[in-house]
Amino acid sequence: MKNKFLLFTLTTLLYATNMVAGNISDTIVSTKHNQQLTIGDLAEIQPGLGSIMREFGHRFYIAYYAAKAKNWELAKYQIDELLEAQEIAEITRPKYAKQLKSFEDNSIKKLLSTIEAPNLNPKCNF
Repeated sequence: MKNKFLLFTLTTLLYATNMVAGNISDTIVSTKHNQQLTIGDLAEIQPGLGSIMREFGHRFYIAYYAAKAKNWELAKYQIDELLEAQEIAEITRPKYAKQLKSFEDNSIKKLLSTIEAPNLNPKCNF
């Protein structure tokens, strides 16, 4: 996850820098293995929605069992990380951004509020 975020951050910085300088299509980035990539190459290797959905499933799984064990801190951490993955999905796959945001607002935020105050929520039946 950190490598994907780092790659995304590098791409964004290069894009912003070249928007000021002029022509982004000519930008070449050298990797630590002396491979040269263009901004287009970097865009092509961004994770697809399928990769991010696998991460969603994995984090929901851990959050569920953490909540069952009343480990609210771990459950909250997993949901927070899930939200980070969703932000990446909204940026790298903008055509799904509206649906992802709706899912966040209508489902994930309710789940997060339940996890943050399990003793105050009578519907919390993990």
